[in-house]
Amino acid sequence: MPNETRSTSEIEHAIEENRAALTADLEILQEKLSLDGIIRQATGQLREHGGEIANSFSAGLRENPMAATMIAVGIGWMIFGGRKGAPASTSADHPVPEFRPAPIEPRPAPAAAAPRPDPSPEWARDDNWGANDDWRH
Repeated sequence: MPNETRSTSEIEHAIEENRAALTADLEILQEKLSLDGIIRQATGQLREHGGEIANSFSAGLRENPMAATMIAVGIGWMIFGGRKGAPASTSADHPVPEFRPAPIEPRPAPAAAAPRPDPSPEWARDDNWGANDDWRH
């Protein structure tokens, strides 16, 4: 095997090369998963497939005009509000309540455990053996 004839310095050099490659791969992944990276990917896809997306959207509108109308009405309702003459809500109308944590109640002390029965057979028990007896003496 070729690994048996490699020197320690060659092995260390190979480890450093692998570490550098892994670090570079990790940096690429971090860049792709950052907010800026995701936005860049999305805008790139939109530029690349924008015409296809628009064509698909317009075909969907033509095939389902009632669904498109209902969606448009819902969006309009959300934007312009469903209440006529009602004043616009402000943050002063709905103040944020002050956070107060619930008081911590002390836990009750655990109940004493019931004595466990001796699992040894009757013939192996020594009734003369007490809790203060030490088997090491």
